[in-house]
Amino acid sequence: MKKNNKKVNKKKTTKNTNNNTIKILVVAFILVFLIGLIVYARNFRNFSNITLRENNKEIFKVTDLVVEDVKYLDNEKTIVKKLGKPKKSYLEVSKGYLYKIYKYDGLKLKLKENYDDYVLVGADVTSRKYKTSRNLKVGSKITKVMKKYRVDNKKGTYMYGKYSRSALNDHAVTKNIYMGYREKDVVEYINRDAIVDKIDPVMKSNIKYEYKYGKVKKISWLYDVE
Repeated sequence: MKKNNKKVNKKKTTKNTNNNTIKILVVAFILVFLIGLIVYARNFRNFSNITLRENNKEIFKVTDLVVEDVKYLDNEKTIVKKLGKPKKSYLEVSKGYLYKIYKYDGLKLKLKENYDDYVLVGADVTSRKYKTSRNLKVGSKITKVMKKYRVDNKKGTYMYGKYSRSALNDHAVTKNIYMGYREKDVVEYINRDAIVDKIDPVMKSNIKYEYKYGKVKKISWLYDVE
């Protein structure tokens, strides 16, 4: 009789242990799932009314205007040497300037006429195989982009800088304009050069990160006349 009681108690103990283990695993799974939802949801907030700390300095510099081993103002010869011949190339005219477009798989380069040559002024990247500045590429988390630019969210209307986007078209503002913003599908940083006079064209540089489901799907940069 005692042996039977011991067997029953042993079975009960084993059953209770198994039940406790299952409960712990279920609770752990629920916690992990909830934490995952919180992190995942962060990338779907509407950031149009969120700002970052104000600063009068540049957010990004000319050195950020790169893709792989080519950079802003590299000429045709340098680009072909580093990336190879493009799969497609053609000419286009915009705002009175002549441009040559180079197309590779997942990469579009914009070269501007410069005397008897063409130099790189813009790029659109849609492939994961191309690395851009700050080790960012298509597929990177948009939160990683934010961290790479060392900016923090806080209440307000603009992400970075003291100007709104409307100031970019306001030539009454003659100083350098440094600003950035984030919306539900794009993060963009912009530098507009100071206006020297009303005759010379105004130069503007920008770098844009388009994203979906929290990950970058396209990186674009350009430094050219407005």
